Amino acid sequence: MLYHLTIPDYLYNFLLGLYLCIIFPGAVLNLVNLVIILTSVKLRRDPRNSFIVALAASDLFLCIFTAPLTLWTTLEGHWPLGKDTGLLCSFVKAGQEFPIFMSSFCIGAIACDRFRFIVQSHRKQMTANQVHGKAHESEKTLAFPSES
Repeated sequence: MLYHLTIPDYLYNFLLGLYLCIIFPGAVLNLVNLVIILTSVKLRRDPRNSFIVALAASDLFLCIFTAPLTLWTTLEGHWPLGKDTGLLCSFVKAGQEFPIFMSSFCIGAIACDRFRFIVQSHRKQMTANQVHGKAHESEKTLAFPSES
């Protein structure tokens, strides 16, 4: 989809600055979070940290992939990857939905885990692999591109 917008310079610079203030710290801090948890065996085995890893990976994807494409489309007023990229456009759309679904499921899973930990403390807790597997299965199903 090609369209051209004329954005005043002050608004262009404001949006660019706002996005950059979100993208760079978000990417760096989420990457640091991932590195710290994934390089420590003790932290990596804790199921609760699995939720943090999934949220950090989701936010990192959002900062590196989704936000820059949205910024480009907003500021420049056209799709940056060419005219004959309909299939790629579908995957980009799914890529924009993927982190939102992933974060939503992780927050829901955290709530369920806390409920199970507090109210049903006698039951066996989820493992880190169970957390990752269920979260990724659910969000891939919802975010995969469909014909429209």
